Amino acid sequence: MVLWGDAAAAQAPAVFEEKLVDAALLTQVQGGGFVLYLRHGATDSSRADRAPSVDLHDCTTQRVLSDAGRKQASALGQILQRARIPVGEVIHSPLCRARESAQLTFANQPQLLRSEPLLAYTANLTTDEKNR
Repeated sequence: MVLWGDAAAAQAPAVFEEKLVDAALLTQVQGGGFVLYLRHGATDSSRADRAPSVDLHDCTTQRVLSDAGRKQASALGQILQRARIPVGEVIHSPLCRARESAQLTFANQPQLLRSEPLLAYTANLTTDEKNR
């Protein structure tokens, strides 16, 4: 048994479990109270991010969604609506591909979208560049 005040439990890492959707899981998610983590749609691999000088306000400095990625994002929005998945808030990275994915997926609920600057992509940066 784990209690909230248990020091060992407070230090335990969060457990992530990936599960394929079945009827029981869909019913649970339709009840709300879950955090859904989504990646952006497919991107145009002919364009690379201009790291470390990516300008979050200039999509020409970033890898952007491909037409297939735009279709994926729109289709996901339709699937979520048909499945009656409740959405309270959509927090997305300021990168163009993430922002556009969120905008297309939740096109009928733009009031739910919020950009979070701290979600910027840093995998191509050195440790020194990440610290800045």
